[in-house]
Amino acid sequence: MVATTHAKAFAREISLAFDHIGDAARRYGKTAHSKIIRVNAPATFAMRWLIPRMTEFQEKHPSTEIRISTALSSDPIFKGSFDLAIRRSPGDQSQFEVTPLFAEKTTVIASPTLLAKNRLHAPSDIAKAVLLSTETRPGDWEAWLAVAGVKGFRPRQQLRFDHFFVTLQAVIDGMGFGIGTFPTLSADELSGRIARPFPSIHTPGDTYFALLPLDSDKPKHLREFQEWMHATASASAHDTS
Repeated sequence: MVATTHAKAFAREISLAFDHIGDAARRYGKTAHSKIIRVNAPATFAMRWLIPRMTEFQEKHPSTEIRISTALSSDPIFKGSFDLAIRRSPGDQSQFEVTPLFAEKTTVIASPTLLAKNRLHAPSDIAKAVLLSTETRPGDWEAWLAVAGVKGFRPRQQLRFDHFFVTLQAVIDGMGFGIGTFPTLSADELSGRIARPFPSIHTPGDTYFALLPLDSDKPKHLREFQEWMHATASASAHDTS
């Protein structure tokens, strides 16, 4: 016997529901004793800011398990189940306990190798370089060039990618210059993967917020993670200010 196309589609749909039921049973059943925190965050935030710092939290709280799921900017604001969500400028906040993490600043970024080959003495020199931009972040270059006082700008070449984490990889690989956000990318800068040719010239970016559903359980280990994240966010914002 072979399942029909409709049966296979039906199985895929209900398997997600059973996964949620099983997860809830393990977390809230009478015998539940595990410390699990489900965090849903934008892919760039999770990959570039949260994960590089997770070792610090796990060293302090080895019995707490963090499960991270990611969301793209094109996804619905909230999708799936989570204990804590991270969002930039969230919409309806009435069902959540909302606290700000940090406000981003945006500026030009490039790989150190590319900067060594293309030394920039003034913002206008960037016209000689290849510019990398992101479809989900329109206007980033225009905003920075306006703050830098560059007028009548015509880049030599411009490449566009669909999501920022793809653009960032192109920057790291030395394909061109991009617009990066800090302190989100501070770990990449500290590791030497990217550099800022004009760190004092920047534009204000979005603010990241932590959201906890008001009607959910908030055990001690969740509050510990929330406190750690806010303390870490405050420290990283201060380091890159």
